[in-house]
Amino acid sequence: MADRTSSDITVSAPRSAVMAVIADFAAYPDWATGIRSAEVVTADAGSRPQRVRFALESGPIKDRYVLAYNWDGDSAVRWELAEAGTMLTEMSGAYLLADDGGQG
Repeated sequence: MADRTSSDITVSAPRSAVMAVIADFAAYPDWATGIRSAEVVTADAGSRPQRVRFALESGPIKDRYVLAYNWDGDSAVRWELAEAGTMLTEMSGAYLLADDGGQG
């Protein structure tokens, strides 16, 4: 497995719409490979998830873990592992959204 990954994508939608999709954890099993469930454990005062429990099944890898999220409006969301699983013992990441100067 990779120690670090990075990618860029351009989406023709406002940042608020993109962030709404990112925050819709109940829908993750529909589009996120290997995610069998994603349950919001706690949310902040603005109703954005703070802690989310995931069930992962990807080939021989099966695990459950909790990620803690830190939201910066519609500009960024960062996460880190709050409760390790059996196999997953470290994870952190971020989605950083920026306008491209177009219609978004």
